[in-house]
Amino acid sequence: MESIDHLNVLIIDDCVESQNLIRTFLKKRGFNKFQHANDGLEALHILKDNHHNGVDVDLILSDWQMPGLDGHNLLLKLKEGPHADVPFIMTSVVDSPQEVYKVIQSGVSHYIIKPIKQQTLYNKVERVLKLPHGSTNHIRKKSNLGLAVHWNQLKHELGHKVIDFQHQRIIDALHELNQPCENRDEITEIFNRIKRCVLQHFEYEELQLRKLKIDIKAHLKSHQTFLALLEEATMQHIQKNPSLDLKLRLHLSYWFTDHVVEEDQRDLLLMIRNKVN
Repeated sequence: MESIDHLNVLIIDDCVESQNLIRTFLKKRGFNKFQHANDGLEALHILKDNHHNGVDVDLILSDWQMPGLDGHNLLLKLKEGPHADVPFIMTSVVDSPQEVYKVIQSGVSHYIIKPIKQQTLYNKVERVLKLPHGSTNHIRKKSNLGLAVHWNQLKHELGHKVIDFQHQRIIDALHELNQPCENRDEITEIFNRIKRCVLQHFEYEELQLRKLKIDIKAHLKSHQTFLALLEEATMQHIQKNPSLDLKLRLHLSYWFTDHVVEEDQRDLLLMIRNKVN
């Protein structure tokens, strides 16, 4: 396995418990060098000192909502300086589709919705640092000892975990659309991910059938907003890549129109066919 103990990670969060959690997760993965900041301004001072002393930072993990300089504005400032190319992962409780998409368009390397899950963190770190895929499989998983927990509580927790997972997948797809693609195979793979995200729309009905204890309507509204943003990002991607062959463009448009079945969404998504025909 590739050695990563020399990589320097800057963790920025106004909550010390969150800093400690991220550090604990990454230490299990093999990271050993950490720097910490409680807000964006303190992070800028650390990065300035590092640059002056010739110290590299290999990864930045920052919360969004912090006093003083928040994570989004820190990202914008870093894009203008010598640390513009340092991988930057944003972590936040913010899951508003419009707000998340705004950060993605600002050039964040990845976005993780809090509470941070250990494997999700590993997956994103592996991707932005281009570490071997699956290299975290050696991490031992805890046994499920919570058998005494009431079944309804388990279903409630499972339902919300499924919803969070779906939203994270759409955020990942939005992020992929914001990156340059070099060949048709890469674009096809991104579009396949989009199709899977669209199909997640139907899984809410499956959740209801399994009687998972979640507020389906509240989550569905947020999910539809995510899908609308995904459609918009897809169209922007198509317009930036006029060399895409017509067959691929039409294939994607039919997936949106056939699987996003809400009436107000259908009228919007039917426009794709007019745009690509």
